[in-house]
Amino acid sequence: MTVLAWFRRRRASPAPASAPEFAPSIAPPAAALDRAARWFAGEPPALVELAHDTLRALAPAAPRPAEGAPPSAPDFGWLDAAFARLAALPEPLAPPGADDLAWRYLAFARALCDALEAAYADALRAGRATRCPLTDRSDCHRAPRPLRKPHERSRLACSGLGPLLAGVRLPEAGLRRVLEAMARGIDWADPAAFWTACAAGVPGAAMSEAVTAPSQETGAATGAEPSPTARAATVPGPASPTADDAAAAELRAAVRAALGALVQDGAAFNRPHGMGWHAGGAFWVVAKPFAERLQDRLPARPELHNRRTLYRQLAAQGLLLPHGAQPVWALRVGEPGQPHLRYASALKLPAALYDGPEPCPVYAGTLRAAAGARAP
Repeated sequence: MTVLAWFRRRRASPAPASAPEFAPSIAPPAAALDRAARWFAGEPPALVELAHDTLRALAPAAPRPAEGAPPSAPDFGWLDAAFARLAALPEPLAPPGADDLAWRYLAFARALCDALEAAYADALRAGRATRCPLTDRSDCHRAPRPLRKPHERSRLACSGLGPLLAGVRLPEAGLRRVLEAMARGIDWADPAAFWTACAAGVPGAAMSEAVTAPSQETGAATGAEPSPTARAATVPGPASPTADDAAAAELRAAVRAALGALVQDGAAFNRPHGMGWHAGGAFWVVAKPFAERLQDRLPARPELHNRRTLYRQLAAQGLLLPHGAQPVWALRVGEPGQPHLRYASALKLPAALYDGPEPCPVYAGTLRAAAGARAP
């Protein structure tokens, strides 16, 4: 068979006429959007919306059967893996000198792309044929022969897929942030260097040299580039589980103690011009004074002296109930029948944090959201 005959044969084997020109759209589950909003709690609303747009843009890139295979429900296990990776990151997230680069979004986009790389590597090892993740257009020139199994010595990995997905799939605003970071010397395209910088707090100029020796030795020993999963295992993680549990217990104890002291303060609690109220099955505390009380109780935790970091830690441990993506609620507080209500920026705490000997009385006045709707 000549080369021209082979190409004619390939052109003669298009996809069935019934195949759609574009793959069906895939929307991320609502739970993933909610987890993204919680992880970006305390960030500007525009950044939260960009995170949601990124989820919607990358969801269609999830592994799905190639054209002609029976349709199946999308598998969002890669999203769970990405959020688990994000939850394990230390705080504060941005290394020194990189606070102006939306570092939280850079980590979010990198985690999603890494999870997609790992999902496609798993499909490759399992011998499953998948659609091309870089386009939604159907392949109108499929191979005339069935796919052959990969050779046992071939690299069953999808290294480098993440940056390609970022260039094709990310929203324009997200891609601009990635390019700005790379222009500053941050090697976002190399996952090992990027995650090492996140774990070690390395400044941006030294990130390209921060690849750990174990990941390099893994590739040298096998003669192949390590898979995304193997690379992730070599990146230093946060402190040991015992230390993390102790820090979480310390923060929870500080919140309970600060809330208990506030409830016992008759001049500051359940008063129109006080510092906290019990209403709607939750406790509402004025944000800044309560945060300062917590910081005074945690002198050995300097990373919590930044209120935004403190709010993220509280939300991550379920000690704070955010208002959508924001940790602070805008409230109007007053007495029954009072025409002019006081404005307060408050945190909403779960009622289970109060462990006083007697039930806490409910605030008798009015407590409303600043927009006019009653706070839940």
